[in-house]
Amino acid sequence: MFHFFRDGYKSWKDSVRHNLSSNRCFRKVPKDPAKPQAKGNFWVVDVSLIPAEALRLQNTALCR
Repeated sequence: MFHFFRDGYKSWKDSVRHNLSSNRCFRKVPKDPAKPQAKGNFWVVDVSLIPAEALRLQNTALCR
């Protein structure tokens, strides 16, 4: 969808992974818990680590 990601820049996935891992509210979880050493992970948001005031600013269902 975005032109930047369609061109020859192949390292954008590494950039995204780096930025997710540098913020503690994002956690990496294995795609298949039965195979924890397998390649590939999902990223989840640990909502308990997000300050309540930030959630209120986002007007999410969690803060209502």
